[in-house]
Amino acid sequence: MLAAAGGLWLGGASNLGAQTYTFSTLAGDPSILDPNGDPIGDYADGTSRHARFNYPQAAVVDAGGSVFVADTANNCIRVIKREGSDSVVTTIAGQAGTPGADDGLGSTARFTTPLSVAVDGATNVSVADSNNHAIRMGVPPSGGPPALQIEREENQVILSWPVSAEGFVLETTGAVPAQEGWTPLTQGGGRTRQPLRPDQQPGER
Repeated sequence: MLAAAGGLWLGGASNLGAQTYTFSTLAGDPSILDPNGDPIGDYADGTSRHARFNYPQAAVVDAGGSVFVADTANNCIRVIKREGSDSVVTTIAGQAGTPGADDGLGSTARFTTPLSVAVDGATNVSVADSNNHAIRMGVPPSGGPPALQIEREENQVILSWPVSAEGFVLETTGAVPAQEGWTPLTQGGGRTRQPLRPDQQPGER
C-alpha cells in the first residue's frame, strides 16, 4: 500500500486504462541475494541502494514528498528524502534488532513488527504496531533542530549548541572508529571535543 496526504492508492483493478508506469528502485538493493537466489533483508541508513530494509510492509508520502516506511522486520520507522539525484534514508524511530513497546524520542522508542504507517498534514506519524497490539503516534520536534556550532582548537574539533536545545541527542556513529567516536550527549548546552587525526583537515571525517 502507498498513500499520500489527502489521497490513497491501492493495488488492484483501477480505471487507469492503458497507462503504463516506469518503476525504479528508490532505496534498497534487491540485487543482493542469498544462496537460494532470494533478496536479503538487512538494516542500514544511507543513500539510495546503500540503504537496507527488512520486509518493509507499508509506505506513505507526505505533502513534501518524503516517504515514511514501516520497516517491519527491523522494528523501525524510516523516512526517505530526495537530495538531488539521491534518496537519503534515515531512521526516525525504533532500533533495528531491538523489539519492544517503549515510548520515547527517536531511537529510544521501540516497536514490534510495525505493519502500517500514516502521516497527517502536520507530519504527525501514526503507526500500527502489530505485535504490540497498539497504535502509536510520533510528533515531529517543534522549532527544528538546534544550530550546531563547529570550531577547531589546536588538534580538536569542538561541537556546541544552545542551552535551550533539550531533547536532541548527538548519537554515536559506527562510521567513525571507536577510539575517535562521538560522545553521546542528551542535554541542551552540550559541548564535546573530537580529536583530529594528524593528517586530517577541518571538515573531513
